[in-house]
Amino acid sequence: MIVRVRIIICIFFIGSFVRPQSASEVIHLLENEIGYGARSLSMGGSYTALSNDPSGMYWNPAGLASMKSGALYVETHNLHYSNNTTYFGQLKENPLRMGRLNGFGFTFPVPTIRGSLVLGFGFNRILHYDALMSFSGFSNIDNALTFPINGNNIPFSKDVNRDETIASTGSVDIWTLSFGIALAENLSGGLSISRVSGKEDYNFLFGQSDVNDIYNQYPSDFSSYDLRQTLITSIRSWHIVGGIKAIISDNLQFGLGLFLPMKLNVEEQHATDETMIFDNNEEFGVIENGYYAYQLKIPMSIDLGAAFRINNLIFTTGIRMKDWSNTKFNLKGLEVSSDDYDYFQTENIYIAKDYGLTIQAKLGLEYLLKISDSFGVNIRAGYNEIPSPEKSKMQEEATETISFGIGMPISSDIMLNVTVLNANWQKTSADSYAPSSVLEDIDAKKFFVNIAYLFN
Repeated sequence: MIVRVRIIICIFFIGSFVRPQSASEVIHLLENEIGYGARSLSMGGSYTALSNDPSGMYWNPAGLASMKSGALYVETHNLHYSNNTTYFGQLKENPLRMGRLNGFGFTFPVPTIRGSLVLGFGFNRILHYDALMSFSGFSNIDNALTFPINGNNIPFSKDVNRDETIASTGSVDIWTLSFGIALAENLSGGLSISRVSGKEDYNFLFGQSDVNDIYNQYPSDFSSYDLRQTLITSIRSWHIVGGIKAIISDNLQFGLGLFLPMKLNVEEQHATDETMIFDNNEEFGVIENGYYAYQLKIPMSIDLGAAFRINNLIFTTGIRMKDWSNTKFNLKGLEVSSDDYDYFQTENIYIAKDYGLTIQAKLGLEYLLKISDSFGVNIRAGYNEIPSPEKSKMQEEATETISFGIGMPISSDIMLNVTVLNANWQKTSADSYAPSSVLEDIDAKKFFVNIAYLFN
């Protein structure tokens, strides 16, 4: 009787090691920031020149000075998301439904002898990470996966069935203290100080199986391989926004918002779990965990906007400019001779070379439809384009959003605003585990409901 012994010292597959996130992965944490406020979002975020409701704490705090009454508000967010993937002719649907509180707070006009002073405080979510992608299919494309056995690297890298799922949840939240003050008859200024915190829970699942029993000779008689990687990323920072609003006439006004640079503190918790099963049901696995903490410098943003009024119609336009090439990993406190210093320095060089200035274009409309002398409905629409911060993908992977909304009084002192943001795009993705292309057809609808109680 011959006894065959399979010796596996350790399993080191592609990506099984733990390291800090790359530049592109960290920038992803903030690149699709949309802000909050059902009215402002329904107008494509083109709100810098208006900014005359509680969401002005984010868009342009100078606009708070235009508020004549106080407001208590609460806002909800609901996501209807689908991602239809095609992999080697196999179509898979990935629906996702998510709902959460999007914010609450208040604004309060302070009695003044002259001019205006309005204070604001609130909790709000300005970015959501919720997404889902999965696919399955048979592939003859080599992904270079091997496992070390008996001193040799044995491939199990093609002619296999592959399954992959990527899911993420979480948000970026801000607690904000704000004020807007009249500086002159038609000029106001404002300031917002926010505590920023966020968390993304990222899960990556990959499976590879020998469905046709091609790998049937010892010692490479593998049956299946499963990988699970999780990454929990937490961010913290302080953020300051300053703004100016100028009212030129009853029909024209301008706004400027300055989003000052941030020092973003990032913490990562990594976990990797890999399992290999052979035809005789032998099972081998490895588990790795890791923790990293570092700081990232985020460059400033500049918002410019204008608002035009013609009778019952308001037309708004705006741009947001941000030079992502000024994003940098903070190297202070790291030993020059350390691996972390080399890694972050290399990433900084990569950012400066491959990232650039983005100009986000925004348009908005609001029309007051008068039903009677005492009742009317505001009908709104907007457009927003967020370019990719990477120079090579700036327009190709730009996210375009079309928005619609209505605003109407429920009573003399309660206002309801409802908004839907719709985005549809396609992209082709691949990774080291599935090097062949996966076509993703994504449709994301975000619903915002805001109820505000107005008081004097």
